[in-house]
Amino acid sequence: YPILNQNEQLAKAFLIEKNKISTPIYSEVIVNSKVTNAVLNSYQLINSRALLKKQIIYPTGTSDQLVHEIDDYDTNCNIKQSTGPDGIHIVSLNNLINNSIIAIFSNAVSSEVAYTSFEPGANGGIFISSPIREYSKSITGRVSYNLQAGQITFSGANSNKQYKVVLWSDGAQPSVNGTISGIEIAVRNGWHCYEYSISGSSLISISGTNIIDEVSICPVGTSFSSFYSERSEEHTSEL
Repeated sequence: YPILNQNEQLAKAFLIEKNKISTPIYSEVIVNSKVTNAVLNSYQLINSRALLKKQIIYPTGTSDQLVHEIDDYDTNCNIKQSTGPDGIHIVSLNNLINNSIIAIFSNAVSSEVAYTSFEPGANGGIFISSPIREYSKSITGRVSYNLQAGQITFSGANSNKQYKVVLWSDGAQPSVNGTISGIEIAVRNGWHCYEYSISGSSLISISGTNIIDEVSICPVGTSFSSFYSERSEEHTSEL
């Protein structure tokens, strides 16, 4: 690519993120005729598309190599899991309709985490029994889910790990794996946020008669952020 100004750099980064243009194989930053750092990219072929596999950064003045590796892509070729130079896995879950990021987990693998806000395309690894959504209220976004329509489940939990389940309810807490054992950790606008601790099970099910929203499931020790955005609204939450 030619030398770009700041706005052009932001536009280029956006196009690369959306897989509209490719990341260069090799790039350098030159200041006063000297290379200040360099980046080498390697690719893999997925669904007949050349997608980034590994990025190696060579900082000037050191012999270190900072390696950023892409471990997995989702069905829309969005990055789903990557590993940074520190060896920590980062999981990004995307809305499969508009490809926007809906959740990021740090220190976890993609098969062991799940999140849903019940928005269209944002199931995030959670099986939702009914297609019916609740439009009368929500803690974020446009919709929520009434558990009277059916339970929701996640079947990818690692039974050797302790799990944290966090959700918002419009009233009393729902049941998680048959027990009502959550701890209330926040209250906002009539909604209650509950956190549950689950261990020894590969299946996590949530049932009851409540309206719920913003459900996250991950191993203990994982950090989590969720995102919801529209042209006129943007929301970020972290746990």
